[in-house]
Amino acid sequence: MSDESGPPRPEAPALLFVCWRGSDGTRIASGPLERDHAEALARAYAEFFPEQSYWVEPVPWLEPSPRPRRGNA
Repeated sequence: MSDESGPPRPEAPALLFVCWRGSDGTRIASGPLERDHAEALARAYAEFFPEQSYWVEPVPWLEPSPRPRRGNA
C-alpha cells in the first residue's frame, strides 16, 4: 500500500526571479536565476538592506499553461 495520495506534485520551478519594491512602490525583479542562487541572493539582499523585503517568484513564461477547458459552447 502506498502512502501517496492523488496525482504527483509538479516539480518546483527551476528558475526564479528575486523581487522587491522600489522606493516609489514599483515591483522590481532580477533576471532569471537558478533556485539556489535566487534564494541565496534574496537572503543576502535582506541582510544588507533590512528596510526592504525580498521574495522569489517563478519565471512566468516557464510556468505550465493551464489546460484548455472542454465544455459545451
